[in-house]
Amino acid sequence: AEFTAFTGLTEDAVRPALGRALAGDYMNESASHWQVTEKGKLFLKSLLELFM
Repeated sequence: AEFTAFTGLTEDAVRPALGRALAGDYMNESASHWQVTEKGKLFLKSLLELFM
């Protein structure tokens, strides 16, 4: 809900990229939030490219 409020986008808009980030162990997902992993921090450029 916060994502939509802050960005004006639905979760569906980023779900494909988020799925790739989760599969690559760049991010973790819980019921309430998404979080960048240590790997995601080390490879931030690669993580950001998934969303472009």
